[in-house]
Amino acid sequence: RKKYCVKILLVFLMFTNVGQSETCKYSLNGKSLDLIWTAYKTKKKVGVNGTFNEVKLHSSEGANTLEEALVGTRIDFVGTTVNSKNKDRDRKLARFFFGLISNSSKGSGKVISYNDKSLKVNLSLNGVKKDLDFALTEKDKVLTGKTQIKLFDFNLKTPWQSISRVCNKQHEGLTWKIVDVSVSLKYEKKCN
Repeated sequence: RKKYCVKILLVFLMFTNVGQSETCKYSLNGKSLDLIWTAYKTKKKVGVNGTFNEVKLHSSEGANTLEEALVGTRIDFVGTTVNSKNKDRDRKLARFFFGLISNSSKGSGKVISYNDKSLKVNLSLNGVKKDLDFALTEKDKVLTGKTQIKLFDFNLKTPWQSISRVCNKQHEGLTWKIVDVSVSLKYEKKCN
């Protein structure tokens, strides 16, 4: 009789799980957000890295897929909170570059599409909106997107000229018109 009850219990358990699939929810960890820019100076293209002290992630919670978690996500930043780990340089960048950008030097990027290898982000900066493609990598649930911004595409000629003039000696007469951007963000996947 015990064997018979065990068999019935096993059959019951098998059939109660048939048709049920694992349900997972995805969310983005805003505390893990890392936005790094690299600007260039001199003929040798010496890179200068930095970030912003005011960067905020806006995303939905509990998405059914990673794509749903990413698309629509927005990152806001305030340019005058620039942080390159050099206070003198940061003051110059805040005043002579970001301080000349419209909308109080605020910018934002909104994810408009995602696939395993890239993100398309609509960047809004200095009154200009432009779609940028970010090459995407993933490791240990950390997504890293990289792209290059051409400053003049965002009407940043005047701020570029200003910082070039102020930093002419340190830049040895050459301030590059491009900035590389890297954004890293951890996502969480919880399944039942």
